[in-house]
Amino acid sequence: MNCELKSIKSKLNLVRAQRLQIAESCWLVEAERHKKDASLANQEEALIARLQELNIDTEVEITKID
Repeated sequence: MNCELKSIKSKLNLVRAQRLQIAESCWLVEAERHKKDASLANQEEALIARLQELNIDTEVEITKID
């Protein structure tokens, strides 16, 4: 019985470690996605600002792109 208990605890620790690795991986992927999204949002804002500097109606231009 004691041997079985150790085996179960060992497997439980392994499962918990694997779940933690998955959670950390997901967090890293999510952080990278947010970083890329923020970069694209900054690019979008810069392009819209440039259009406004050129006195071009951004709504019309954005609608044409869609």
